[in-house]
Parts: sequence; C-alpha cells; structure tokens
Amino acid sequence: MSRVVTRVALDRYITPPLHELRDDQNITARPGREQWRVSWTLNGDKDYRQSHDTEAAAWRHARNLLDLRPPGTAVGDVLEGGFE
Repeated sequence: MSRVVTRVALDRYITPPLHELRDDQNITARPGREQWRVSWTLNGDKDYRQSHDTEAAAWRHARNLLDLRPPGTAVGDVLEGGFE
C-alpha cells in the first residue's frame, strides 16, 4: 500500500511549565520553550504529529510530507493554515 498524505498543518506553541502538564503529555523540551509542531494525515485516516525545536526543521518536515500528497493535488489543498 502506498503512503499518501492528505493533510499537513504547522503550528507554533510554547511548552507549558512542568506543573501545568497533564499526565498524558510527553514533553521533552524545557518549559517555556517555543516549539513548532507538524501534524499530518496519512492515507486519509491516520493522524500523526511531531514537534520540532526550530521553524526550519518543521518546514523541512512539512515539505517532505507534501511530496507524498496524491498526484495532481495542489499544495494548497493539503497544507492547512494559509501557508504556501
């Protein structure tokens, strides 16, 4: 089965202080540090997300995922948030 990415999104967030973390959060960055998160949908039904320390790393990841979009699909149809 081929891998097809049908959605890619980027967002920025600040890692919460340790005392504000929920039990189900697995944060490895220092509290208060800016992080970039890439989230994507694979084959239309499985969602994933990955955090990055830099914007450049997040964009590199997103560009690689966009290479896996269905043939003939425009970047704007897959990338959320008005980025292109």
